[in-house]
Amino acid sequence: MLSPRETVIYATIDCLPLAQDICALLCGEFCGGGINKETDDAHDYRQFKACQCEAHGRVMLGGFRDNTMNLCADGEWRPRLDTDVRNKRVYVLGPGHGEGQRHWRFLTLLDTVREAGVFEMVALPTVLQGQRDERKSTYRVGIGAKLAVESICLRHPSRIIFTEPHADAILGFANSPTVGEAIYGSKILIPYFLKNFDVENIVWFAPDKGAVDRCRKYRQFTGSKRPMAFGYKEHIGQNELSEEEIAIVGDVAGADVWLPEDMVDTGNTLCKVGDAVMRAGARSVNATATHSLLSGNAIERLAESGIKNLVCLDTVRHPPEKLHVEGVNIVQLSSAPLYAETLARCVNGKSFSKMINRIGVMA
Repeated sequence: MLSPRETVIYATIDCLPLAQDICALLCGEFCGGGINKETDDAHDYRQFKACQCEAHGRVMLGGFRDNTMNLCADGEWRPRLDTDVRNKRVYVLGPGHGEGQRHWRFLTLLDTVREAGVFEMVALPTVLQGQRDERKSTYRVGIGAKLAVESICLRHPSRIIFTEPHADAILGFANSPTVGEAIYGSKILIPYFLKNFDVENIVWFAPDKGAVDRCRKYRQFTGSKRPMAFGYKEHIGQNELSEEEIAIVGDVAGADVWLPEDMVDTGNTLCKVGDAVMRAGARSVNATATHSLLSGNAIERLAESGIKNLVCLDTVRHPPEKLHVEGVNIVQLSSAPLYAETLARCVNGKSFSKMINRIGVMA
């Protein structure tokens, strides 16, 4: 097994700030103490820091030659690595969401790293392109998630670690020998709820059948006493929803209702479901999401709706000034601790399931 000092993190330009935060956690100034091989707690990324520092090694953030990210006038990216990664373990972080060029840059970086003679390459798409099309829901449509995963598999990573996939079935799209695995934003979000909100009066609301399992998990780990509630909705377009087509099952009267989502895109569906919940007598309606895409005028739409709080991760980063608007409190939490512990568990050969099933506050 490779030692931690032989680990390199590479990231596309959109994910460089996140990669820097991950490296700061893995080999920053707050490391110290010995590695405790007998324990398996929520702070394995700290053990990983201590382990590599004692060995006088490091987790490197890979650099590019001439610090140039775009070498062509039309924006085409031709990266040249400035870090020797031969026979090393390399984690490639990149945004799979957004315009096609971002996904192409991610694929280009994966291919460049593979051609550099690495020992092992692991792909970490923060948001997978096309993941909402994980099945053939009607006639004459494609399966976008399968196409995106297969395009990554063509670069031959040993594994793809998805962050909060839209459906767990997406993991099965990885072609052998590539293995598909998943990590979830609840590892960061649930401790935040326990610290900042009164969970006694929370009703976790599943706006559709796809959110039921996620809703059940949040209710279980936050210790909410009130039963879950459910919504029925029927889409009339990709993001459009009619208020008259929302039905609520369950008691939300006087409750602080939270809607757990994997992602918030335009916010149209979220706002209309939230307004329906408020008409049903809820005291407040709030939302949480791992991926805050916030496309178009999503923030303005949220500010004008009944949504009081939106708590999300920074898998898609937005400038702080964009999130500071009147009418809605948007909190963007760092996802770096989630990725740091994930990388530490990969290198140390520790289980992902213990990280997913055990919710603990990550210092």
